[in-house]
Amino acid sequence: MTAQTRVAIVDDDPRVRESLESLFDSAQMNAHFFTSAEALLEEDLANFDCVVSDVRMPRMSGFDLQKILHERKPRLPLIFISAYPDDKRIEEAISLGAVAFLQKPFDGEELLEWVGRAVHSLS
Repeated sequence: MTAQTRVAIVDDDPRVRESLESLFDSAQMNAHFFTSAEALLEEDLANFDCVVSDVRMPRMSGFDLQKILHERKPRLPLIFISAYPDDKRIEEAISLGAVAFLQKPFDGEELLEWVGRAVHSLS
């Protein structure tokens, strides 16, 4: 991964966004932060190499976002993060193409490894 790796982070919790901002800054990665799935969808998805998204968010869930991303840019890797894992939903998300599903709190290095794998799989 390089500073050219562009990651979209979607989470409605400001503390999670702050924590992830520190993590991605320390890894010298180009991360862009969104407070909602709708905010991400207003952007040009071609600007991103990977998406990291919370599952439970107001209005549009991470799972709803996954469906739209799959329609608009099917090869865009998606990694879920959630404080509320549900085995059935995890299996469904993975079967629909999610690269990983990490439970909060998660290890930052593990998230960075998954982002690296996801981006590397595109090349």
